Amino acid sequence: MKVVAALYDPQEARELLAREAVDLVLVDVRIGTANGIDFIRTVKPLAPACRFVILTMSDSAEDLAEAIRLGVSGYLLKDMDPEDLLASLKRTLRGELVVAPTMASKLSLLLRRGEAPVHDEAHTLTERERQILSFVALGMSNKQIARELKISPDTVKLHVRHILAKLNLPSRVAAAVFAVERQLVDKIPRHSS
Repeated sequence: MKVVAALYDPQEARELLAREAVDLVLVDVRIGTANGIDFIRTVKPLAPACRFVILTMSDSAEDLAEAIRLGVSGYLLKDMDPEDLLASLKRTLRGELVVAPTMASKLSLLLRRGEAPVHDEAHTLTERERQILSFVALGMSNKQIARELKISPDTVKLHVRHILAKLNLPSRVAAAVFAVERQLVDKIPRHSS
């Protein structure tokens, strides 16, 4: 990884993202007097291929919910071990969504409450896509899903991409929320190994 810039002024960051291709941006929920989630909302159109990760001290469920609805690629806490932080960022660059372990229970609560945009496109999913969506909602990685279904991780990744596109969802977490909200998890039985 190469650090392109460390900026404290949201306007400077907007200008940088408008002129340079950046793969990953770490943003705090609080940027001085500004709101980091609002910042992401305004700059995402400038850098559609960029992944945004919240790195903050805020363990607020409300901040987590808002970030997930926005489609961030991760929500990490500043008290993480540096090695864990780096490993999480690398996972993000591979397309995985990462959430700090201490936020897992709050994420679970959000999933149970169904805090996500409402979509009615579930009928467009194939049976295999519905099955994979169910596994995503169970928190399984692409490799775990691939092992469960006896297919390649690349095939799972392709299915996940199609699921997100069909449902017009920004992330795996949003897809998991969607599946729980629509009770799709219980409708698709797990394969026995």
